[in-house]
Amino acid sequence: MEIVNGELKVSKKILSEDYEVPQINPGSVQYILKPGDFIGLSKLSEKENDEIQKICGKSDSDSRQFKVAMGTRALPGQFPWVVALGDEQAYCTGTIISSRHIITAAHCVSEYSYKFLPCRDATISLDPSKLKISYGGVCLRYDKDWCLEGRDMKSAKVRKVMLPKHFNDNGCENGGDIAILELDQDLEFNEKTKPICIGHFSSTFEGQLFDLGFGRDEGMWSFT
Repeated sequence: MEIVNGELKVSKKILSEDYEVPQINPGSVQYILKPGDFIGLSKLSEKENDEIQKICGKSDSDSRQFKVAMGTRALPGQFPWVVALGDEQAYCTGTIISSRHIITAAHCVSEYSYKFLPCRDATISLDPSKLKISYGGVCLRYDKDWCLEGRDMKSAKVRKVMLPKHFNDNGCENGGDIAILELDQDLEFNEKTKPICIGHFSSTFEGQLFDLGFGRDEGMWSFT
């Protein structure tokens, strides 16, 4: 799934026979914080977790049409856990995992002097308050030439970011391309905004996976 001309589109399907959830050692992570904020992410209460388990991973759309390339526009509510990093111009994709936590890629919150692999001179001294996510819809742009029905996404600010140290230290090549964003305020869940389910560390998965993203489709200009 990708953003083309400001719209979220289904574009790719992948199959996986074995999948293991990566584990992160708490002592090997680093944080991007506002001045004076505490180190660490806020935990969910038992009640919050119970509510997530009731609604996670459930789409209110009955569409089952997917294409590998040149995909059709995703429907509102079809993938309610997908978010864009950025406002009108998205540069990365994230996934809602709780009312205040988003999972994304570490390279999306890092800057590099050399952006090819191996990456070089990574810096993460950005201000998390300048980060935004867009959620709850399929079209980012305000321009109706690209979004016929207009922008249908809401925005939320990021409070802090956590990512593993070894990803950038190892030239972005040895795994660990993951980051967790904590939002300033909790998202309100509805039919267009829901979390994805997360498997247990010992879980294995056999079945169909979909690669979702805000980016570029073949043969078309990207506005992300």
